[in-house]
Amino acid sequence: MANEERVYFQRLKIVLFFLLLAYFALLVFLFNRQVIKHSYYLALAKSQHFLAKEIPAHRGRIFASSIYQKEPFLLAGNQKLFSLNAVPRQIKDKEEAAKKIAECSGLNFQDVFEAINNNKPYIPPLKRRLSYQEAKKIIQSHIEGVYLLPEDVRFYPHGSSLSYVLGYVDVEGKGNYGLEQYYNEELEGDSGRFLAERDVYGRYISISQETPPQDGKDLYLTIELPVQHKAEEIIKEAVETYGAESGQMIILNPKTGAVIALAASTGFNPENYAEEAKEKGIEVFYNPMVSKLFEPGSIFKVIPMAAALEEGLVEPYTKMNLGAYTEVQGHKIWTSDRKAHGEITMTQVLELSDNVGIVKVEQLLGKDKFFRFLTERFHLALPLGVDLPNEVFAQLPDPKHLKEIEGATMAFGQGVAVSPLQATSVFSAIANKGLLMRPYVVGRKVNSQGEEEVIRPQEIGRVISEQSAEKLKDMLVGVVEEGYGVLAKIDGYKIAGKTGTAQVPSPQGGYYPDKTIQSFAGFFPADDPQFVILVKLDYPIKSRWGSLSAAPTFRRMAQFLINYYQVPKEKETGGG
Repeated sequence: MANEERVYFQRLKIVLFFLLLAYFALLVFLFNRQVIKHSYYLALAKSQHFLAKEIPAHRGRIFASSIYQKEPFLLAGNQKLFSLNAVPRQIKDKEEAAKKIAECSGLNFQDVFEAINNNKPYIPPLKRRLSYQEAKKIIQSHIEGVYLLPEDVRFYPHGSSLSYVLGYVDVEGKGNYGLEQYYNEELEGDSGRFLAERDVYGRYISISQETPPQDGKDLYLTIELPVQHKAEEIIKEAVETYGAESGQMIILNPKTGAVIALAASTGFNPENYAEEAKEKGIEVFYNPMVSKLFEPGSIFKVIPMAAALEEGLVEPYTKMNLGAYTEVQGHKIWTSDRKAHGEITMTQVLELSDNVGIVKVEQLLGKDKFFRFLTERFHLALPLGVDLPNEVFAQLPDPKHLKEIEGATMAFGQGVAVSPLQATSVFSAIANKGLLMRPYVVGRKVNSQGEEEVIRPQEIGRVISEQSAEKLKDMLVGVVEEGYGVLAKIDGYKIAGKTGTAQVPSPQGGYYPDKTIQSFAGFFPADDPQFVILVKLDYPIKSRWGSLSAAPTFRRMAQFLINYYQVPKEKETGGG
């Protein structure tokens, strides 16, 4: 009997021990849930009773203007489409669902079936950008576990036109390249927040909107769309006419820096950016007028001449006796036609685009002073600050080890690289009486409340005095009236400009023997400049000189601007 009692009490102790252990474990569990993880479970409980949802804002639109149309042209807008989503866990008959989805959406049955033939709670959208008609078919099919979500999709009604300026918006709603990237934060706006309380059955008890969404700002560009389209047409025709690989044209208002047109012969489809990148690489998205450099050739001669005028070293009528070549540090620099031009004025140095003459001008300045004019006056060593991403600036020799030959070759635009926009801004400063303005593309912004912000022109700095700019302007008029720029001449108008034909550097060193970049930069009406135009043609094979290709292309564009803006004649001339 004693043994049985002992066994009984031992068993009782064991049971009590395990009960106490279980009780202690329960206490630890409850302490962990109610104290340590209190905030976690409180949030979990709230999440079952409260729904917080982000309300996306509508992306701001982008417009271009026209002086002849009251309503602006839409360049980038939003289209309400749908994404096709499925929750495989909720689909009982996977095969039947896949069949209906494929019929309604145009997707492949096997692809859909493989995507939904599982019990996952989430899979990526089966298809994006469904039209309203496609979405209607899906709804009418009553497919279990299949949902449609509305999505704003960016669309560009003018296709590839202005694609370098606009950029594109990816599937995540983020702007890439162009204005879509530069102004992404202002365009995308601020999302709102939707709050709702639910009962235990998931039914809404009350609904409140804590923060309404703030739609993105609309952007209104300085670009005149009919001018932009004409510039694109003319530069594409010039590329074809002269057998060039590509070409660009920039038109600025020199008094304000406002961009009137940024046209290129190439471009991309912003609504199909993924395929474009796959086929051509991401280089296709970089704006060649802002993000790429080139050796400018003889259009660059205006800078050493401007500096020499500013320093009082020469006047337009100053004469020099020039041979067919000059020698600098053992290197011979020849005139473009390898002929001696004899005793000529500084104006004629520009008219004849004399390499020897401009090197002599640079030597009067000295390489160090010339370099300071490039960097401190014309601001080539810094970005211009245009409101476009990926802006590059001039590639210049190291000033600490600047050689005489480098200063000499830079004088006629070789051994130095600038962006097309920088080259245009050099002429813009001369046209604007020596004052350099920051180029800009967006003229005004309007928020969702209709409040308008007008972008004011900004001065970068004075490059030369008004007197020096006036002298140089008259010299550049001579280039068109009497010199190599004659094919840019228009009867009744004073055109100021300069031709350029630059050799193309080879990666192996030196220059390609058969490649050139041909250009013409100028402004008009010369006595009250309204427009600065740069024409650039890359590697034309049907023209040897910029005077024969870029100059007549400039003339076509200038004639259109004269007609479009009804620019009155300045003077009577003998023909064009």
